[in-house]
Amino acid sequence: MSVPGDVLEVEIISIKKAYGRALIKSIIKPSIDRIEGDKISFEDYHGCDFAMLKYDKQLEYKKKMVEDTLSRVGKVDLKMVEILDTVGAKDQFNYRNKVIEPFARKKGKIISGLFKKRSHEIFEVEENILQSKLSNEIIFKIKKLLNDAKLSVYNERAHKGVLRHIMVRTNSFGEAMVVLIIKGKIDVKIESILRKLYCEDDRIKSVYVSINNKRTNFALGEKNIHLL
Repeated sequence: MSVPGDVLEVEIISIKKAYGRALIKSIIKPSIDRIEGDKISFEDYHGCDFAMLKYDKQLEYKKKMVEDTLSRVGKVDLKMVEILDTVGAKDQFNYRNKVIEPFARKKGKIISGLFKKRSHEIFEVEENILQSKLSNEIIFKIKKLLNDAKLSVYNERAHKGVLRHIMVRTNSFGEAMVVLIIKGKIDVKIESILRKLYCEDDRIKSVYVSINNKRTNFALGEKNIHLL
């Protein structure tokens, strides 16, 4: 991902009437607004669109995005409105209290993570920098249990497989709710895995199973069962 002021080596992939698109091959000279390091991809930054920017510049560019949307799309005269500065977060990282990750199978292993840009291909990160540390821990644990149990992963094209998504919601007291989204029904394996997860971590206060048997990109199903 580029930053205004970057000098880059790129590969042009399309030319439109008002803009062009290109893939970054390397950073020749980084912008003064870019954080240190040579990371360039969406995956490098755990799916964070602005993480390559210094935080004060993130806030500036977010304000500019609001101004651009109001003026270009909404046809609002910016002279007639006051756009306040973006309020920064107290914590830049691990602040999200809810996460939903889709499952996939890669090289025979069950993974979860984020979708690549303009794709349904999932990439996995060791520790997501935005979701809470507790969520990261729980997702790591449940993936190990699921891999040990050798459960199948949902394939959206074939509409087969069991595991669809994992959702974790945490609070400021260090407590968590876990929701496993599946196709099909709760069997002995699934119940055993979730019971083990629940019993081995007293920070997990509730466990649900959401049944989603539809061909849909929407994560949660219509039937949600309070298991523990």
